[in-house]
Amino acid sequence: MRLHLFPFDLIEKGEKIVIYGLGTLGKEYIEEALSLEWCDIRYIVDKNSEISEFHSIPVKLPTEIVDEGNYVFLIAIHNADDVREIADFLVNNGVEKKRIIWRDAICDIQGCETDMLETMKIRHDGIEKIQMVFNKKEFYISGIPFFFQRYGMDKYRNALNNFCRTNTVDNTLDQTRVSFLIENMENIFPKINGDVAELGVYQGATAEIFLEYCRRYERRLFLFDTYEGFSEKDIVGIDINRDISQFGDTNEHMVSERLGHDEHIRIKKGYFPESVDEETEKGKFAFVHIDCDLYQPIYSGLSFFWPRMSFGGMMVIHDYASGLWDGATKAVDQFCNEIGVSKVLIPDWSGSVVLVKT
Repeated sequence: MRLHLFPFDLIEKGEKIVIYGLGTLGKEYIEEALSLEWCDIRYIVDKNSEISEFHSIPVKLPTEIVDEGNYVFLIAIHNADDVREIADFLVNNGVEKKRIIWRDAICDIQGCETDMLETMKIRHDGIEKIQMVFNKKEFYISGIPFFFQRYGMDKYRNALNNFCRTNTVDNTLDQTRVSFLIENMENIFPKINGDVAELGVYQGATAEIFLEYCRRYERRLFLFDTYEGFSEKDIVGIDINRDISQFGDTNEHMVSERLGHDEHIRIKKGYFPESVDEETEKGKFAFVHIDCDLYQPIYSGLSFFWPRMSFGGMMVIHDYASGLWDGATKAVDQFCNEIGVSKVLIPDWSGSVVLVKT
């Protein structure tokens, strides 16, 4: 069952509303409300938007707000300080306070990490014994508190904040995925030779995590993407009904600006595997991350990179067990059956799967 973020309990069906904010959360609110035909979204307010409409809904600047006295203003912003500023602005422009709604959509890890560490100090011996019992029974306990002990809170907090900065809501909730990626970077790079590749970069959230380790261990970071969203060539077969407009809000310049013009980065724009060049063809890889959702590019990525993986190297495929991307599941299952490799499933938000070259 998919988590709903739109505050259906606070907004009556058929209500006229204005959504303030067209970032990650605002888009998610709009998608959910439209999918259920829940309310009448009169317009969207966003001070930074470069588009005039989203899903045929007008986008206005804050200075263009028109309040007819019966709209509910839903603030789609994460930061509480920004929300207070926006609410004050709306009130000063004649919107009644009772018609302004905001709900914090994401747990702030900084609010609970100290308590988690204090609990570890008190109960460490007991937890360690439980962990040993579970290990013998082949169960596993999620270990973010242990992560804090090994690497410190700052590393995790910085990585999570960067990861959430421009990501989708589903991914910003995925703290397990962030810690999983960092843990494996720390584990692989000191002992496994090879570069890093990502197929499906979008706006560079995971690439930013990988870049830190490429800098530290002098590895190249190959970033493959159309940088335009899905290709028509891949909207076929099991993915025939996918919305081709998804993930189109990116370009190579945006990613370059986010990551910086770094000597370790190789941006490879184009349709994969046509975008493979001689440098990539001759490469050897310690870590490959595939996150392109559809059957054809995922299967192509697996087929190309697997023979070029270093022994002990890891390949991570996102969305395998999410239940939302059948093409991803089909591509991984088909490839693993063909070459006889076992899958390791990760209990992150969207069901990543890992293949290790042995």
